[in-house]
Amino acid sequence: MKSQLKLIALSVLAFGAQAQEFRETSVPNEQISAVVRDVAEWHNMQHSDCKFVKALGSETVEKDSDGTVEHWSIQACAGKAFTYKVSVFPHSGGGVTDSVSNLDGSPVGEELELSDEEYAAECKKMREEEQALGGPDKLDHDKAMKYYQLIANLAACSAASAP
Repeated sequence: MKSQLKLIALSVLAFGAQAQEFRETSVPNEQISAVVRDVAEWHNMQHSDCKFVKALGSETVEKDSDGTVEHWSIQACAGKAFTYKVSVFPHSGGGVTDSVSNLDGSPVGEELELSDEEYAAECKKMREEEQALGGPDKLDHDKAMKYYQLIANLAACSAASAP
């Protein structure tokens, strides 16, 4: 029992030290590690040869009634730093959903070459999926993440179809 209490105390101290780096975020302290995990996964999908090492911190760059847009910085291999855009959407129960993307809006990994017709069909499919999901307030975490990713992808569809 004593060793378990010591482990819990060390975990709290370690987490407290990590939370110190994230003073400029709307993410509750108890959820910072989950957002760090999402940022790490996003990074590792793009840089399999330069894996995530640790989170460095965050900065809120936009705030509105729907949530915040934050820049989260990480350290990867050989001390290289990377920064990603994290959209944070609060839930009525106090939790948040996050959506990670590149600062420049570029997609993760290799961009597929699609014809205009194929791209329009993909956009239509995403619009239908987004409508089927409904609003994010009634969705579980995984479906809410899917919803917000669809919204981000549909913004790219709208930008591509703009004159």
